[in-house]
Amino acid sequence: MAKKLLDRIETYEEYEVQLARLVAAAKVISDPLLSEEDRARYMAAYNRIDKLLGDYSERVYGKWEL
Repeated sequence: MAKKLLDRIETYEEYEVQLARLVAAAKVISDPLLSEEDRARYMAAYNRIDKLLGDYSERVYGKWEL
């Protein structure tokens, strides 16, 4: 069973764990043999983790100005 995604990242340690999950999901998503159903499931998790990481970064470091 997959680990439940966090609702919010509170610590840098949680940030590191989620960043590792993001990288692992990217590797799975890039597999050309992955079914479309599984790819959609991994993309949903990837997008959720990406948002969590971004939210944490904005809270801790502030919003980036381009």
